Amino acid sequence: MINLHMTRGRWRKMALLSGDAGCGKSYAIGMLCELFRGIGVSGAVSGMTNRAAATLADFTGDTPVTTFHRMMGYKATMLDDSLPVAQFVALYRHEHKAAVEDYEAFASAAMTQTEAHPRCNRRRAESCAVCSRLFDQHKQHYQAVYPPFVGVNIVIIDGYGLLRISAIERMLACMRLFYPTGCGPLIIFAGSVSQLRPVTPGVSVWQNSTFQSMLDSVTPLLVNRRQFLDPGYAEAVAYLQYNTITCEARAVFANCVTVTPEQVNDPTYEPDSLRIYHQDTQREAYAAAVVAHVADIRGASALANTYVIVSHT
Repeated sequence: MINLHMTRGRWRKMALLSGDAGCGKSYAIGMLCELFRGIGVSGAVSGMTNRAAATLADFTGDTPVTTFHRMMGYKATMLDDSLPVAQFVALYRHEHKAAVEDYEAFASAAMTQTEAHPRCNRRRAESCAVCSRLFDQHKQHYQAVYPPFVGVNIVIIDGYGLLRISAIERMLACMRLFYPTGCGPLIIFAGSVSQLRPVTPGVSVWQNSTFQSMLDSVTPLLVNRRQFLDPGYAEAVAYLQYNTITCEARAVFANCVTVTPEQVNDPTYEPDSLRIYHQDTQREAYAAAVVAHVADIRGASALANTYVIVSHT
């Protein structure tokens, strides 16, 4: 990812950090933030909700974490999913008119002799640590309120599975107001499509071919670290990341922890070995859905070679 950030002139500067709950995404983001700070690279980190941002902030140290909407500078009056992208960007530009114009003036200004350095012949605050420092000095003398992502080298978006492709289109369109074609920060998406789903209708990000084609680096986290006291369960969860149902996974989930209704509603109850399928009822529904989906895409003949079809006994 660092090599990707340092590559100038690339139009594809998007990376993906994937992994289910417990695989260490938040820890990895914290390590990246520490590494970036060590080499003088600035970053903006966001979560999908205030609670998610607060949890992630426990790992990022001195790198602040905000919600996605706050990082992008979205206002309450702009949160209308029915707006076309062009109309949304026009509203965004009007809201941040002073910041857009000031950043354009900063970026277009010629480098002075004292500022010049071998890497840049023009100011590129989003992909150069030296230019980033110049931009920070510039902001101290200007009263415009910039969206937090402006001028940083790395943008990290945690929980991207909650976004629709329309949200990504809006995000990139708004970023273009501050950067010319081919320029911009490295964007790292982190999350898992098997966790929370988007609440609005439409195509999910991971299902969109355009989004997939823009990714230049994909790093999967496959080992469930949260269940280190129960390695068998962790292995079964790893299989489920690929919608693979095995005899071993079925045996693990069949040995479930009995949870009473009172314990379900008790936030302090958390056994060392936590089974996500209570008494196998949810496992059966999940298995049926996976079998139907794969059979529809690949055909019933391919299903027998890939999956172990199980029934509740």
